[in-house]
Amino acid sequence: MKKRFFFEECWVDDSECKQLVDSVWNGVVVTGSVNGILKKIDRCGKVLRSWNIAKRWDQRKELQDKRKALKAACNSEKPQSWKAINVILSQLDELLNTEERSKRKLYADIVDRVWGKIKGWVEKLLSVGGNEILIKAVVQDIPMYSMSLFRLPKGLIQEIQRLTNRFWWGSNAKNRRIHWCAWDHLFKPKHEGGLGFRNLEISNWALLANQCWRLLKNPDSLAAKILKGCYHKNCGFLEAPKKSGASFHWTSLVWGKELLKKGLRWRIGNGSSICIYKDKWIPRPFSLKVLAPPVWELMLKNAKFHGQHDCELSSVGTWCKNYLMEYQTSIRNDNKFSNGGNQLSETWIPPNQDQYKINCCSVFDRGKGRIGVGIITRNSKVEIMASSAQTIEASFSLKMRQLVAIKKSILFGMDCGLASILVEANESSVVLKWLCDGSHKDSENGVILDEIANLMHAGNGIVVSNVSRKPNMPAAVLAKEAPMISEDTFWMEECPPF
Repeated sequence: MKKRFFFEECWVDDSECKQLVDSVWNGVVVTGSVNGILKKIDRCGKVLRSWNIAKRWDQRKELQDKRKALKAACNSEKPQSWKAINVILSQLDELLNTEERSKRKLYADIVDRVWGKIKGWVEKLLSVGGNEILIKAVVQDIPMYSMSLFRLPKGLIQEIQRLTNRFWWGSNAKNRRIHWCAWDHLFKPKHEGGLGFRNLEISNWALLANQCWRLLKNPDSLAAKILKGCYHKNCGFLEAPKKSGASFHWTSLVWGKELLKKGLRWRIGNGSSICIYKDKWIPRPFSLKVLAPPVWELMLKNAKFHGQHDCELSSVGTWCKNYLMEYQTSIRNDNKFSNGGNQLSETWIPPNQDQYKINCCSVFDRGKGRIGVGIITRNSKVEIMASSAQTIEASFSLKMRQLVAIKKSILFGMDCGLASILVEANESSVVLKWLCDGSHKDSENGVILDEIANLMHAGNGIVVSNVSRKPNMPAAVLAKEAPMISEDTFWMEECPPF
């Protein structure tokens, strides 16, 4: 009956706990079939809670007594003190490692199953390839389910690896063979000189991180709701701490969460949930965080007030202004195209009748720290219907800039009242792939890709296609000029003045 109610083995083995549960269970009068059982369970829970607190108090008091005795033995100069110290240390080790021993006892069945498989194979004359397949497909798969839920003790993992190591090198009870290579070297992939055996500790960590990812992606699942109610009612799963007295499953998940956090980065939407200095949100591979210190920690301020010489702040502003003017002049001289809006490349193909083609491009101006977006709309008669030069105060990656340009082009065409739109942009083949196979959901560009998909679904006959750089040159000219303009500019049925 106790095992059916999921009592721990250590509870069932404890005679005091067993007598306590029996007396409480038999002492409660049952008034109904269901209500009576619930009443018994509730009463048992209250009594066991009190018994657990008393049990822990006794262990804590015993630990304090052992500490006092150990301190007194260390301060004593008698010869018998060293013997007393060893006795006390062994008793402390027994008290502190009770939980670890219970875990090993809990998972002893795994070692028995591994040894049962290996013992039957030792007597068979198998080839080296056969032994490799048996280790990878059978031995190292036995603890997989347990490793996906709990963190196995290191002693258990070392025992499994020791048995596997002896089987691989052909050792048995009578003969001990030479181990010609370290087991850590055999963990490496075959293209690196190893054999591709699993490192069970790393596999255990990865499987628990996978469980954490599933809980993070499915917050409405039953397991996620139960864990949230028990351990993180007022915070998210990633912020949930390791609590004292928590279950073994939760402490294992907290350990796996450490690995998950190393590969997570915020996908930027409106930025309302992001802590700028603490969270990982910058697409920079080596840190993913803001490296600059807060303003009050700047060394410039310290040098101004505590340094040996004055810091001329005005000279920095003058230098930046001159550098910016020089950069703007070089950009205008190098990238100016005369009448660029009317010059069409030979490879540009007009759209079908009653259809409008929108060419778009985006350029990042490092000097101003802005993104320029150029949009030009033409009909089947190669007439310019509308054009626009817009700026964004941001610094995105190349793919993100192209996605922003496509989104703004679709919105621009819908605002102009165009019915059938064909949007052409550079590097839009990636967009088409993501939209077709739905692989963008968890990517850093997933938010804006969803917005583009919704706009295409809401519009009538909106198509996005890829185009090379040459036929997209007029839109590129507009994009390069956009950061020089103070505000977004639109032209209807006319060519831009540059």
